[in-house]
Amino acid sequence: MELTVIKVLPDGSEKERTVRINPDMPTPAGATSVHGITDEDVASQTPFSRYAKDFTAVLDRSDLAGFNAIRFDLPILRAQFARAGVRFEMEGRNAVDPMAIFHQMEPWDLDAAYRRYRGKAMDDVHTSLADVGTAM
Repeated sequence: MELTVIKVLPDGSEKERTVRINPDMPTPAGATSVHGITDEDVASQTPFSRYAKDFTAVLDRSDLAGFNAIRFDLPILRAQFARAGVRFEMEGRNAVDPMAIFHQMEPWDLDAAYRRYRGKAMDDVHTSLADVGTAM
């Protein structure tokens, strides 16, 4: 429903563009509660299919980055290009996802949660009794 591209050029300069897009389908209430964009907000906006070819030109020979992009944004983007009948390939590109880096640097497991919220390490990590007791 909203698409932003910030393209960093080899000289370090940036080109930025944000557009709202009519998804051509009703927006689930859960999605609106996250981003605050309603069907009425995008009713008069251009659908993605009208941007698709120009958008591939903007992204030509570019690596892509975004928080949670690998699991969320890129699959949606690829599906939208396919729906528009426009070829979009990831081959030859890098995809950088700061969320993946964050999760590697900051463990997201039971022991990490216990350390964060209880201020100490778990005893007997990954025994069933310790895991159940810690979760409790």
